[in-house]
Amino acid sequence: SDTDWSEKRNVAVFRGALTGCNRPNFAPKINIYDPTNITSADCRSIMRCRLVLTYGQSEFIDAKFVTAKFYTPYGKGMLPERLDDAVMVGSRMSLEEQLSCKVLIILDGNDIASGLGWGLMSKSVVFMQRPMYTSWLMQEYLEPWVHYIPIDHDLMDVEEKMKWVMEHDTEARYIAERGTLWIYDLLFHADAEKDNDLIQTEMAHRYM
Repeated sequence: SDTDWSEKRNVAVFRGALTGCNRPNFAPKINIYDPTNITSADCRSIMRCRLVLTYGQSEFIDAKFVTAKFYTPYGKGMLPERLDDAVMVGSRMSLEEQLSCKVLIILDGNDIASGLGWGLMSKSVVFMQRPMYTSWLMQEYLEPWVHYIPIDHDLMDVEEKMKWVMEHDTEARYIAERGTLWIYDLLFHADAEKDNDLIQTEMAHRYM
């Protein structure tokens, strides 16, 4: 179950796997299962890895991978336990534990971030970059500072945005609530049900 905003911790949380490893400079480094081959420069070239590495010492950002293993088109590899004194892999967190935090950091991996839907539906506020992909969530119509709090592509402003949340508690809560309304309208509004019926009818006609 979710936690009321007033009882959530002033923490921005990320838990996930190292996906999005489609960088050519990883190719010669991951053909053997040797974590010593991965450098901080390699890590910073991949968005999720950059987040974990950059905020490894942050008081307000709890960003960790749930496994050291990662996979790419070139093969498989393993992250080192530490990079630049940042702990790369942390304990898994249940959904309830993540929802005890005021901020959920949602980053795309190989494709659309799978956690965006439940993140918006929650009572926490979502940090995300401007969407590059679309899905049934219609990400391209989400408005920054209305449905989510935007973070820069280089991720260097995440702690700054977390401090903004702490200093603007009410405004951040309103953004979280509007994100929730977006999802509820998509899933439960009467018009959404009609749209779904039309889609299913059209699909049935095409395959009959």
